[in-house]
Amino acid sequence: MILVELIALIYVVRSMEVGSDRVIVSDAKQASFLFAFSRDRLIRLKLRALKSGAWFRVLRDVERALVDLTIRVVDRPRSPALIKLLLSVMGKLTDARETKVDVAVKEVGLFYARRLSLLAQKWGNKSAWWWMYDLSFARFIAVMHMNSMPKRFSNC
Repeated sequence: MILVELIALIYVVRSMEVGSDRVIVSDAKQASFLFAFSRDRLIRLKLRALKSGAWFRVLRDVERALVDLTIRVVDRPRSPALIKLLLSVMGKLTDARETKVDVAVKEVGLFYARRLSLLAQKWGNKSAWWWMYDLSFARFIAVMHMNSMPKRFSNC
């Protein structure tokens, strides 16, 4: 679930950086709907960051104050500018929590899962179409890849 949220977050933030003001407004609304920003969600985000140590290690004072004030004042943020700032804070915290296995799943596992799925479909396996979407299978491939490479050549 975290990987899916991360991919959606990266897509929304990248499109906001590239687009015009009109795109920022529509993407911020989509992000608000997609992540359902609420006081409870922000509190959970803050607690996870505090437990992992990322709250003080990754975020600047201004970003911590932004999240704290949003928790205290706003029930559900509606401002596109505030949502964009909260998205950037969420992106920083998500990147800080990312493990080597998560990186390997994104870089190696999903790529090889798709290739193996297409190959198995060519061989006649009708249920193989789902393999490219199966995050457990992608994680398995990524871990096998990490274990098969010598440590000095491993980039994961």
